[in-house]
Amino acid sequence: MRRVFTSFRLATLFLAAFVGIFLVPGGALAISPQSTPSFTVPADDCLFGYTEGDLSWRTLGTPGVPVVDVAGVVYDMYNNLCLPIRDDGLRTTAIFTAYSGNAPVDRVARQVDNGARRFAFTLQPGLVVGTIDHVTIRVCRSAVPGAVAPSSNYCGAPRAFYPPMP
Repeated sequence: MRRVFTSFRLATLFLAAFVGIFLVPGGALAISPQSTPSFTVPADDCLFGYTEGDLSWRTLGTPGVPVVDVAGVVYDMYNNLCLPIRDDGLRTTAIFTAYSGNAPVDRVARQVDNGARRFAFTLQPGLVVGTIDHVTIRVCRSAVPGAVAPSSNYCGAPRAFYPPMP
């Protein structure tokens, strides 16, 4: 009788861990706002397209205009996990959008086809009065003009990043 109870307890623990990781909001795999300076944002689970890098939140000049320096790499068919091919007829675009509240104040996109492309730029509020309180990053894949692509255009879920707490 003791073994059955122990096996039942182990099965219950595994089930609770599964529910906690995969199904509960805020679990380990849930996408949530980030306050870290580093990012990795995929377009898909296979990593056909993704971007990674760092965000640096700072103020510029007087009266202290908030800006976000972005540096990293966008990848397309670079280290994908699902297919042993290097060209699927799609390219990858990483889109970085700075927001003041709900209003987008700056947007920059970087694109690559079949490889890796480094980037570095600064997101600024421009003529909009306000602050940059968060940045979203979204990675999309789209057909290369003239290529025969096996699938249609698609985007991964956008991820929101906030300045680190002091």
